[in-house]
Amino acid sequence: RKGSPEQALPVVRRAIRPGVAKLQEASLRFAEGDLLDAMGQVDEAFEAYQRANAAQGLQYDAAAHEAFVDSLISVFTPELFAALPKPSIDTSSSILVCGMPRSGTSLVQQVLASHSDIHGAGELDDLPTIARGLRHYVEGSGRYPELVPRLTGPLIDKLASARIESLRRISPLPFVVDKLPHNFLHLGMAAVITPQARIIHCVRDPVDTCLSCYFQHFSGPALAFSNRLDALSSFYGQYHRLMKHWEEVLPVKVLTVRYEDMVAETKEVSQRMLSFLDVPWEPAVLDFHKSDRICATASYAQVQRPVYSTSVGKAERYRHRLGELITVAQLQQ
Repeated sequence: RKGSPEQALPVVRRAIRPGVAKLQEASLRFAEGDLLDAMGQVDEAFEAYQRANAAQGLQYDAAAHEAFVDSLISVFTPELFAALPKPSIDTSSSILVCGMPRSGTSLVQQVLASHSDIHGAGELDDLPTIARGLRHYVEGSGRYPELVPRLTGPLIDKLASARIESLRRISPLPFVVDKLPHNFLHLGMAAVITPQARIIHCVRDPVDTCLSCYFQHFSGPALAFSNRLDALSSFYGQYHRLMKHWEEVLPVKVLTVRYEDMVAETKEVSQRMLSFLDVPWEPAVLDFHKSDRICATASYAQVQRPVYSTSVGKAERYRHRLGELITVAQLQQ
């Protein structure tokens, strides 16, 4: 971060000694890759990232994830949304910012949270928790999402109240942003319990997105797909398929924001987002990088700087190393 990667590289490499714990090795290998990338040593950097991801040791079950997406598409239909009761409480305070990891969700939240009426809550686990917990509240056997058609009016009210109370505990401001990227999996549930919510879907060049995931030190099983290029290609394909379905069936307002547009036309895109949320324009949103709010995600360093364009088209330098990952370029939103 001091701009001297050639000085930092030997320090990192000395720390990658025999017997070092795998998680520590992964962290160091990712740092090694970042330094080599900053020095323009593309092939060496890619090999460092390969070793880093291998050290993670996480496994991604592509078949299981595809089956889950199949079930979401099967259950969440226009007929379901029309048939289920609507909650009796106001749910308009909920703003969801979602998309693939590394697609610009942190940047969008930081811009929005610089508005006096909007609080950025970071990545909340409310929706995944509600989805996983349905089996405890719905009569009969089954699991999410197959249980959703059995939701009753009182239970929908209870779940809606729990979600809004969670947001209110975080901030009394009129709007609260939940920017968990994986909420793209739970937009159907969000539409059922918070039908007045607004959704901002962040998209970025597919290859840039996937490569940025591969180069990022994620942890935990939910992000195991980022450790292999073939897994990234598979996961992105399922994400793209599900978002196409949501575009066709969701009875909730959705705005798509392209990272490349946000970088090139920050003011115009920011104005469009605030208009979508029905809040007045405030010039302060353009000074998002001066905010003292904490960003606790992988993008913490980026959102402390003014908008920059060096990440746009970054994958082109690595094109000769990407193999089948290149095929995701066909899946533009």
